[in-house]
Amino acid sequence: MKLHQFRVVDMLKCFLKRELVLMGAAITIKEIERIDVAIKTVNQDLRDYHWLANYLEIYDSADYDGTPATATYGEDAAMPKAKYKVTDVTYNQAVRKMQAHERYEHYRNRVFRLEIAMSSLEDERERLVIELYAKRVTLRRIGEILNVSKQMVFKIKERAVQKLALYYLKRYIE
Repeated sequence: MKLHQFRVVDMLKCFLKRELVLMGAAITIKEIERIDVAIKTVNQDLRDYHWLANYLEIYDSADYDGTPATATYGEDAAMPKAKYKVTDVTYNQAVRKMQAHERYEHYRNRVFRLEIAMSSLEDERERLVIELYAKRVTLRRIGEILNVSKQMVFKIKERAVQKLALYYLKRYIE
């Protein structure tokens, strides 16, 4: 086992292990790795939520259009173009738009997945901590809002992340 898996096992002792035992399952290394992936995915989605939501707002607010792939005037237009590459401006722009739309769909799915998982949290404090943390509010500031210490906010966040990881395991992670 790797060092990070021991940390996961420690985190799972109080919550996830009890859930798995209640389901009648023995914890194997494969299951621990799945849980580790779920926790990492939740943490990554929480860290990325702010800029993902901003990207989606920008994409939705305007006709997201890229710059032309080839210079059409000036000194750059006279320079030699790359060989064996399609230089049709319309084709390249269509490809860029398709790639941007695929990226948009991927980001939208990540945001939607996290928002659904956050709404599944039953404890109001956990939900508030996760929502504020996703919006880039510091743990210290969240503690001031809730009138608890930074360490307590961290514990609440970790407990909520474990619950979100369970939600992700049930629905999204193979």
